[in-house]
Amino acid sequence: MKCLIYLLSTGQSGMWLDTDVPYPNPLFGNFELDPNNIPPEYQEGAMAFGYWVRDGALTQVPPPPTLTELSDALVAAVRAKRADRILAGVPLAGGRTFAPDPAQLGRLSVIAINHIALDLETIDIEMGSPQVWESIDTDDLEAAYLAYVHNRELCYTNERTHLEAIQALLTAADRAGLESYDTTTGWPA
Repeated sequence: MKCLIYLLSTGQSGMWLDTDVPYPNPLFGNFELDPNNIPPEYQEGAMAFGYWVRDGALTQVPPPPTLTELSDALVAAVRAKRADRILAGVPLAGGRTFAPDPAQLGRLSVIAINHIALDLETIDIEMGSPQVWESIDTDDLEAAYLAYVHNRELCYTNERTHLEAIQALLTAADRAGLESYDTTTGWPA
């Protein structure tokens, strides 16, 4: 959709915008509006940037988001979903959840993989929200750590799949595809 912001206070056209192309470049041009065709609800200064001209009529309704804005919102939703899924962690024995913070993950990886060589049967870690100290059997830690890393990598793979699909829709200038894109699919449980 090609739209124009029109400054009634000066009677000049401002910026042309095409919302149906990726990474829109505003187009500049002139537009003459019939001063007798101004909406009765118009109040000088009520809108900081003026009114939009859409389909030859003056309106306060802004144009739809650009394709880039749609794409950016989808990308943000995908990245937030990935972060949420990783933070959710994986189940541990006894109904607990293994969701270490990144600072603990380095410490735990060495123990989870080498607990037999280290001759450790249990370890103490802080978990949960709010965090509390818990003792975990190292065999349970190993299984939980491996499940956590597997889950995390599935999340990153799904994120990549979504981001590539969104980019393809943006490149194709597929507004309907971007507007209906579902960012909630494919995530590990």
